[in-house]
Parts: sequence; structure tokens; C-alpha cells
Amino acid sequence: MAELYVDTEGLFEAVGEFDQEIKMCDQCIQALEECERAIQRLADSEQYQEDIHKLQRKIEVLRKCRENFRQAQTTLNDIRRCYEQVEQQPYEPDLEKLFLASLGSFGSLGSNTAGIVQMFQNGVDKKTLIGMTKRLIKNFGNLADEAYKENPDWKRVFRGKYEIATKGEETWIKKYGKGYKFSSEKNVGENIKVGTNWAGVAFSGILNAIDNYEEFGTTKSKRFWEETLLETAFEVMEDITVRAVVSAALTAICGGATVVAISAVTVGVIWAIDVVEGYRWERKSGEPKRAAEAVTDRILDDIESKKKEGE
Repeated sequence: MAELYVDTEGLFEAVGEFDQEIKMCDQCIQALEECERAIQRLADSEQYQEDIHKLQRKIEVLRKCRENFRQAQTTLNDIRRCYEQVEQQPYEPDLEKLFLASLGSFGSLGSNTAGIVQMFQNGVDKKTLIGMTKRLIKNFGNLADEAYKENPDWKRVFRGKYEIATKGEETWIKKYGKGYKFSSEKNVGENIKVGTNWAGVAFSGILNAIDNYEEFGTTKSKRFWEETLLETAFEVMEDITVRAVVSAALTAICGGATVVAISAVTVGVIWAIDVVEGYRWERKSGEPKRAAEAVTDRILDDIESKKKEGE
């Protein structure tokens, strides 16, 4: 989402300047109408008909200009009032989002419960349906992964994984990055889970596309596609990186942590990052942003500014 700053004081001044423009239009119209009447009072006014028509056309143009100024004045007034109302509303972190996202860490039972609660809260719209579909696909991947194990434990799927996760020989980044890599060394269930992980990325991209469509009003904008792709890529890398850092930290501090605990803390950390960014951008531009939006805008804005400098 591109940064937008509105100078409400400047808008107030602009609205006042339109009053002067409207007044000038009225004065010009009045002067031209007096000229028209004076010409028509002449005894031989018929020979000045062409001049009278020119005056009438100019008067009509001025009337249209006056009407346009009035419409612009009304629009600017509305914009100014809207942004004054927005500025008066402080940014508040979405605690419900944190709770529902954390609930989704507790297996398919918690994930589906969170999705149903969201549907009751927000209604059944495009976003909630896509979000629920994303949850169901993730649950299917977990089921497939468990089904192809030698000793399936279905409790791990329905209530979450409570075994202690240890670092082992590979780095945490590599460990979580493998969740997005197909391999012949993996069994069918593990590769199905990789596929559902990528499907989850696709659905995240669709959700980002919906948000960006609401901003741009079109899918034909180059910026629309750039923001959608970059935001989605950032969210994947953010999740992998934060999860790896949380896993390493909990292992170092506690000697190990359950998968459920790692997932819940990861959700909390990402939420906290978004809250910090929301506060920062709310103070800076009056519009809060998630970390993915902020980073994406910064990258794209820097690229655009460098292109302009090179021209």
C-alpha cells in the first residue's frame, strides 16, 4: 500500500481560496451581463448580435466554472472532514486477531474453531471463506503427513503437536524452509504437506490481492501486482524467520519447546511486529500498516525514486 499523507490544514486553506474564485466568477458574470444589456439597449443593436452571442457564450463558460468550483469545494470539504475524523481516532491493536491466530496453533480443532468464530464475527464474505479454505487445506496437509507415518498419532493433528522440538544438526532456518521444498527423499504425506503449504501461500496472495484491489480499484495497475507479490513473499519469509528465531530462543532458554508453544509464540511475535509498525505509521501518516505493507511500500517507493533520479 503506497503512503498517503493528507494536509488537512492545507485543504482548509484551499477550500477558503475557492470562495474567492467563486466570488470572482460572480463578478465577471455580472459585468458581462451588464455589457450584454447595454448593447441590447442600443437603437442599432441588431448589428451587434454576433458580439452579444460571444458574450453569452463567455457568460455560460463562467457559470460552468463557478459550478465546478463549488463542486470541488464541496468535495474538498468532505475529504477534510473525513481525515479530521480519522486523525481523532487513535490506533488500537487488534487483540481479537492475536487470540484467534494463537488459537489456530492448537491443531485442526483450534484452527477450525478460530475460522468459525471469524465467520460469526465478520459474516460469510470473500475473505472469511478464503481464510477458512486456507485452514482446511492446511489441516488436510497435516492429516496426510500423519497418515503416511509408521505409527500415526491423530491427536497430533486434532489438538496440536506437544512433543519437544529440538534443534538437531540442521539450522532452524533450514528446518522450517524444508516445509516448502518437494523432495524424493520425503514420503507421499510429507510432499502433500509441502503442496498444501504452497497452497496456503497462494491463498495468502489472494487475500493480499483483495486488499490491494480495494486500494487501487483495478488489477491492471503494475503497482497492484508488485505489492501483492512482495507482500506475500515477505509474509512467508517473515513466518519462517520468526519461527526459526523463536525455536532457537526457546531451545536455548528452556532446553526445548513444544511445537504448539513455538507456533503460539511465533504468532505473538509477528502480531507484535505488526502492532509496532501500525503505531509508527499511524503517527507518521495517519494510516497504520502491517510490517509486510510497510516493507513492500518502502522497497517499491525506493525503486521508483531511483528510476526518477536516473531519468
